[in-house]
Amino acid sequence: MSIASEDAVVAPDGKILVATTSCPRCGVGKKSEARVTRLLANGKRDPSFGVAGSVDVPFGRRYSYGQAVALAANGDILLGGIRVNYGVDRGESSFTLAVARLRGDGSLDRSFGRAGVSILRGSGEIGVLDIAPTPSGGAVVEGGNEIETFLWKLRRDGATDRGFGGSGLVEPRAGRKVNGVLEELSYVPGIVVLPSGRLLLAATGFLYKGRGGRFRVVATRLRRDGRPDDSYGDGGLAAVAKGPRWTSANGLTLLPGGVLAIAATFQSVKERSDFGVIAFGANGRPERRFGADGRCRAGLGEGRYEALAVANVGGSAAVIGNGAAESLLLSCRGSRRS
Repeated sequence: MSIASEDAVVAPDGKILVATTSCPRCGVGKKSEARVTRLLANGKRDPSFGVAGSVDVPFGRRYSYGQAVALAANGDILLGGIRVNYGVDRGESSFTLAVARLRGDGSLDRSFGRAGVSILRGSGEIGVLDIAPTPSGGAVVEGGNEIETFLWKLRRDGATDRGFGGSGLVEPRAGRKVNGVLEELSYVPGIVVLPSGRLLLAATGFLYKGRGGRFRVVATRLRRDGRPDDSYGDGGLAAVAKGPRWTSANGLTLLPGGVLAIAATFQSVKERSDFGVIAFGANGRPERRFGADGRCRAGLGEGRYEALAVANVGGSAAVIGNGAAESLLLSCRGSRRS
């Protein structure tokens, strides 16, 4: 059997790729392997993929886990995850990130890394948060935990791209001064790789200002070499100056025209919160099609709702919001919502 799935992506033909973990006899001392499963559009397993619709990938240790999956432009599959450096029965935590590249039929692309698997340098209590293909055929991996975020960049052959941050590894800046006030940035899982090779990320910024401080949604753009793109927003960072005191990010997607839509939770009154999207144009300024402040909100008057995820559906930003007793779907397109 498999433990719970971690990530999924829908292919242009409607098939669904799911990142999960193979664990035939789960328990202490039992081997596990990263797994990718492909489903047909009707939800049934694709018998043409691997064995009964699944492929297991060992990352080189007894315990391997699949955490993120992406689809390259040529149909290849990128599977990211971790391998455990110490036995789970030792009570210690240390993980190394790994990436596998598979062909469309589920076979490993042995020209990538070592026999289809590339091991990333570094270890600790981290995991793969997201993975995305690059225009050159490589991959960008977002890894980290609730405190830190790191980016690794790989070439088409799985080798580290040392032109990225000078060593293939970049830690996006975790803070900056805003009018002399410190703002800490906590990045959310998700990478957007633009056709130019530049990267877009989303974060929740915390400003040490006023009573209790202030949270707000922030977008950042990096150049192909990992350095901040100063032409985007304000020195590489974009944010909306005014609005609710508490605004947090929960995912991102790219819309037509280079518009970045970030799933956001808005809280302006105690015990009441709303959900929606904050959108920035290709220049990092608020996307005026969503209003002067770049916002599209569900407009719920009562209750507590938070944004869970956002996706590009037919050019619209479809946001899932979750309340105490219900989940809602908000569709934002231009200056209107549906």
